[in-house]
Amino acid sequence: MGASAAITIYCITAARYLTVVRSDQSRAQRILTFATVPLAAIWSLTFMRVLRWYAMITVGRLGWGTREKVEITAASVTAGPEPSDEFVELFNTIRRP
Repeated sequence: MGASAAITIYCITAARYLTVVRSDQSRAQRILTFATVPLAAIWSLTFMRVLRWYAMITVGRLGWGTREKVEITAASVTAGPEPSDEFVELFNTIRRP
């Protein structure tokens, strides 16, 4: 009973696929998109629900988001090539009032 009610709600909310007309989508594409709504509802109610529960249970495990070692340090980054004498001279003439 609960699953059929959930799928019905998904279909009602997906009615916009049939009512909203876009210039880059044909009528057949809109109908096909609407026809896949029950499959998307079943997918969401089964696999995605379990995945959401797992995410909520493991939210405190943040070790995967940090690194043990930093590969690039400030000392290893170079400033780039030195500017040419012509550039420095031009820059200094522009900078002077």
